[in-house]
Amino acid sequence: GPSDLPGQIMIEERGVGASAFTIQSSNTTIQAMFFPYPPVSPSTNTASTSTNSTQTNAIYYSKNRQPEAVPSLNYLLVGSANEAILRIFALRDSLIVVKEKSVWRITGEDPSSFVATPIDTTVFCKSANSCALLSNQVIMLSNQGVVAVSDAGVQVISRDIEPSIIPLLLHTSISTLAVGIAYESDRHYLLSV
Repeated sequence: GPSDLPGQIMIEERGVGASAFTIQSSNTTIQAMFFPYPPVSPSTNTASTSTNSTQTNAIYYSKNRQPEAVPSLNYLLVGSANEAILRIFALRDSLIVVKEKSVWRITGEDPSSFVATPIDTTVFCKSANSCALLSNQVIMLSNQGVVAVSDAGVQVISRDIEPSIIPLLLHTSISTLAVGIAYESDRHYLLSV
């Protein structure tokens, strides 16, 4: 940043899910070129070992007109921290956030006006892969059957096939077995199990 010391660098993992890493120097001559001094291999210290920042209920947003620039303080918390975000869908006027045990809506024009409000805390997604966007609605397999989530709320759309859906909801592996696909041109949602 503009107020940081010259030559300051940050090293971060580019992938996702790796374990912590430690910056080390191969000898004391190289170690003396840095401040703070990295440990000489094989020793370690906490100042040169990476840390992980995990917020399962946070949505990070970028700087204005800089989609690749996402400061670590640019985030919006959506609901409880003990309930992870499964999927996010952009509708015409809002974002629909599908969490493990609820569905939320984010509205606003800029970061100062972003607001997360619950749409329904009794409907939850049974399979993140069953979610699909169709006609400005999110269609998904939920604990109440197949539902359509829109800015207006949640509506059950699988009443006609409920005898076929209910046994699926009781299956213990449904979260990994169900996949939903939307075909906008045909106005179809296909659920494969």
